[in-house]
Amino acid sequence: MDIAHEVVSPNIFDAHVHPDLVLPLVLANLLSQQLWDFSARIMSRVEKNQVGHTQTAADPEQIEDDLAPALREVQRQIDRHFEHLSHERVIEINGTFDLQDERARLGEPAVNAALENIVSSFIWRESRGTARGTESIRQCIGDGKFPAYTYATFDVVRANRKGVRHRKHVPMGLTSCLDEVAIFAALVMTLPVLTVDTVVILASPAHYTAFGWNPAGQTWWFYGKNALFSERQWHKRVAEQYQGEAQLAFEDCLPFADRLISIHGTYNFITGRGSIPVEVRDGILTKLDQFFGIRLSQVEEALKQPLTVVEPSAFAPMFRQLLGVQSIDHAREQILVRQAQAPDSLTQTILLSYRSLAVVDLSPYLIAARNSPACRLLSQTLFSVEDAMTVVRNIAGRDSIFNDRERLAMPEETLRLDTGSDRDCALLLHVLIECMYDASGRSDRLETLLTQDDSFIVGPDFCISIGQLALTEIPVSGVVGRIADWSKPPAHVRRHD
Repeated sequence: MDIAHEVVSPNIFDAHVHPDLVLPLVLANLLSQQLWDFSARIMSRVEKNQVGHTQTAADPEQIEDDLAPALREVQRQIDRHFEHLSHERVIEINGTFDLQDERARLGEPAVNAALENIVSSFIWRESRGTARGTESIRQCIGDGKFPAYTYATFDVVRANRKGVRHRKHVPMGLTSCLDEVAIFAALVMTLPVLTVDTVVILASPAHYTAFGWNPAGQTWWFYGKNALFSERQWHKRVAEQYQGEAQLAFEDCLPFADRLISIHGTYNFITGRGSIPVEVRDGILTKLDQFFGIRLSQVEEALKQPLTVVEPSAFAPMFRQLLGVQSIDHAREQILVRQAQAPDSLTQTILLSYRSLAVVDLSPYLIAARNSPACRLLSQTLFSVEDAMTVVRNIAGRDSIFNDRERLAMPEETLRLDTGSDRDCALLLHVLIECMYDASGRSDRLETLLTQDDSFIVGPDFCISIGQLALTEIPVSGVVGRIADWSKPPAHVRRHD
């Protein structure tokens, strides 16, 4: 799976072009101590509720909610502790992407297809009277921009809460729908064995959901942080709110659904392209039929397309080994110890998503960092290396957002959260100088050197110590990592081929 730099800090268009990137994102969450602490908190609540449970089996509410208590508690705690950002809030906090840059980077057909799906979803919701916030995003698109939705691990989601600390009730983190699905899927994998048999993602560019079932075949649908339906609850909803019109009920939740993502790969409803083995795909579709009570029209149309079979995902065995994993130590053993350490190995892809510096090749971090809209905007105000250094000097904090100098934040995060280790600030300064050079037509090569105690930016005629934020000599020993990519120009001047 050649998506090394896309998994570092994917945005909404990366996820459309490379839907498989959600798989390393889920597995990277299993490396997070904070996620495991949250999982333990959830299981403690489940056990406490079971001890104090006094309801009888005849209680109508208990009969209706036939999901495993642990599964239901995962959804409740995500709903309670994470804030799902509206389009307006994404623009306020993250800013916007330039659509022409995205088209140049990923290809015009792919970006336009994602936009068409998103706008069609808005039109549908408007016709149903359920649209909210479409004016701001429509204005964005009209201006050639798009809200800067980026997807991240549990740790980055948590770090982003710093931006709302002035509020009385601070959420545990700020999320989008794909963040919630990735966190939900990772937490589900930490539940006791046999709680869940399979989780797949049913999605469109506009929204991501998780669908699954237990070993007994009971299905459920995690539509979003505030909605987890059992099969019985869904059928009741269709009967009472939609007079039995199951397709309409689905459309009101996920209009223009266009893909399945499973541990085996993906299945695209529009193109018929699929990496999920046909027998596995058909089993998933049968479960969808069972849950929704019909063969969804989106699936019906997909099956009319000629099937283009591509290589299945290599992640399936690892997911199977980790389903029901009971400790972070076991997760880390399965992910980190048992896989080859080649640059394109599964472990390397997961570590890139986790933002670990313990990867064979650090260049994907630079390639991903070059996609920073904030750095491009700032570079327009910079006229010298000293100007770029001033931006870094003005970063208030010097702590990693991960509280771990062996992990790397993206420039957008360092700027937005106003803190970063020497290594985070080095990557920020590297990209700022590249953008400044690019704007002036220069093509000088830069390299970032990491040592145990400091980081250095080396240019054609200078070396900058991040620790001192001053010019210095190039370190001749003690270098533990190098970040450079001299094979390609910056991402925003590259063209998709």
